[in-house]
Formats: sequence, C-alpha cells, structure tokens
Amino acid sequence: MNVYEKKQLRVLFLKYSKKKLFFYRYSLKFRVEIMKFLPSCKIRTNLNKDMVILQRIRSGKEVAFQKLLELYTEAFPPEERRDTEQLAEWLDTKPAMCFNAVECDGVLAGLVVYWDFGTFYYLEHLAVFADMRNKKIGQQILDWIKEHLKGIWVLEVEPADTEMAMRRINYYRRNGFQILDKTYMQPSYRFGGEAFPLWIMGNEPGQPQPVLDEQIQVIKNRVYYSGWNECCG
Repeated sequence: MNVYEKKQLRVLFLKYSKKKLFFYRYSLKFRVEIMKFLPSCKIRTNLNKDMVILQRIRSGKEVAFQKLLELYTEAFPPEERRDTEQLAEWLDTKPAMCFNAVECDGVLAGLVVYWDFGTFYYLEHLAVFADMRNKKIGQQILDWIKEHLKGIWVLEVEPADTEMAMRRINYYRRNGFQILDKTYMQPSYRFGGEAFPLWIMGNEPGQPQPVLDEQIQVIKNRVYYSGWNECCG
C-alpha cells in the first residue's frame, strides 16, 4: 500500500466512523468505496466477506426476538426446543443463556443460542433464515465465536446414522470439534418426555473423562431439568 492509498484509507475510516449508526451498517458502501482505490490490496479478501455480528437479546419484547420466534419454531420441532413462553421468560431470568440475533451487514439473518457456564460454553441452537443460507452464515457464526468467545465448547449432534447427520458431524470436525461421547442421552425439554440418544462433540478432546461428565451433568441440570422444575413446581 503506497502513501496515497494509506491517506485515502484513513479518510474513509474517518468518514464512516462518524456515522451515528453502527459502522457495520455502512460496510457495503465502505467496501465499494475502498475498492475504488485499493483493487489489489490484501484487505480486499476480508472486505468481500459479509460482516456477521451477534447481538444478544435480553427481553421478549424486543422486535428482533419476535421476528426470530418464527425461525425458532420452524427450524426446531417441539421436542428439540423449549416452549416459547419459557424461552421469553428465560431471556431475563437465566443470565447464562445467551439468545443472540445474528445480523449480516445489518440484516437479520438468524439466531444462535449458547450457554456460558463459566468454565465452558454449550452451543444449544443455531438457525439461519432460508433466504440467507447462500451466504455461509453458519460458518461465519462459528468463526465469530472462535474469535470472540475463546474457550471450551460442547454441543450435541445426531448419531451418524444418516447422510445429513454425517455431513453435520464432518462440518463441526472441520471447525475443530471432535466426538467426545456416543452414550449421551439428551433429556426432554418437557417433564415426562422421552430422552433420546445424541452424541457429544467438543473442541477440547484432551479433557479427562470426569471433567466431561461434569460438564454434561451441568447441561442436563441447567438447560433441561431446570425447565422441568419451573413448569411442575
């Protein structure tokens, strides 16, 4: 990058950083302008990517949450999610549960729900609107997580009994996850419901088994059983 390009780059950053709205909402215009004078700059690769951010939702009254409820109920059948009334309540009463709106260049693209248990994270749900699925939003969400939420991550996947399940497992493998437990039984979201077998994957395969067992018990107690106690007294 020559002196002229550096000067023009500083001008553009100053121009867009003074906007009253968030910088990412102007990222498309910014990319167009910057490419006018940096056609061969290495920064081009990064700027061609859509910018994804996670915005935590803390109230069921937020407009984004109401829009995402439709995606939540469409993407996950009743046995794979909690009741929407309980979900809305937990936004405020369960600080460990992080329900996030996913935005891509300022456009609502999907949702991701994870739990921050202090010593590890649990990825509960990830879904993207159908008209946004050609932008590799899911991959960008995982990239965002790896950059901003470093630590131990655990998630559930279906056993490798179908082609779709195998594709999902391999997808997480490419992102640094490995199969840690094939004997796990996911509790029902509702009292009296049936548990069903899933596999546990994580990004720290070297953990001692007692540590993983403790993490799994934390997930069962706080993600599933806690909901039972509230609905049944």
